[in-house]
Amino acid sequence: NEILEYLAYDEPKKAAEVAQKRLGLSARHSHNTKDLAKYMPKGMKQAGYNMHSAASDFAQVAKKGNTESAYEALMAVTQSCVECHAGYRTR
Repeated sequence: NEILEYLAYDEPKKAAEVAQKRLGLSARHSHNTKDLAKYMPKGMKQAGYNMHSAASDFAQVAKKGNTESAYEALMAVTQSCVECHAGYRTR
């Protein structure tokens, strides 16, 4: 949500900082999921990696300062979320 807020106010560089710090590849081990990861199916782990990778890609695009391009790059992040949540749910 914070990323969308920054983009809505035409601040893509701030959106990039949030994405890289909280969602990017460098953040993937900071979510305290190491203990849970051993129970995740391979596809779920891959989906998580894809999201982190897409977030890092988004950050690189957003750092350039073009809000429209940043929105386009953000679609890959949200698509990763949708795909994972559609395929893996707790019941």
